[in-house]
Amino acid sequence: MAQKLFKVDRLKNSNIEIQYGSQWVTIDDEFIKYILSKEKWIEHTFKNTICPDEIFLPTLLVNSKYKNRLFYAKMTENKSSDEFQGNLRYINWWSGPQYPKVWGTEDYNELAQAKEKGYIFARKFDSSFDVNIINEVLKNDDIDNK
Repeated sequence: MAQKLFKVDRLKNSNIEIQYGSQWVTIDDEFIKYILSKEKWIEHTFKNTICPDEIFLPTLLVNSKYKNRLFYAKMTENKSSDEFQGNLRYINWWSGPQYPKVWGTEDYNELAQAKEKGYIFARKFDSSFDVNIINEVLKNDDIDNK
């Protein structure tokens, strides 16, 4: 509130592209070292801000030489889109009723289609909500068949 009141703009004279994305990411050792080397910049830029890891990490990435390593950079806003969620995790943020959606047995075909598209993870499962979907996914997973 104070920053808004006093019109604080930490990025006013910078060329930083602010980005957001999932914090559920897979990154390599080289990028981890880069993140650690930017600790002071991260703290200076994002300290005392409303900035979860969904903002600082993607912002750091797209403003670095590592941007070209993104699997898929375009954001997916909803299920009606044919776009791919680039972190290889199938997460339903669009239909609820909880967000992200907790998968149930009735969602098995949707999860199977996501796997065919190339997703290797799905979120969110809850055994107290529906243990059957977990068992069904595990039963039909081909990890043990390789």
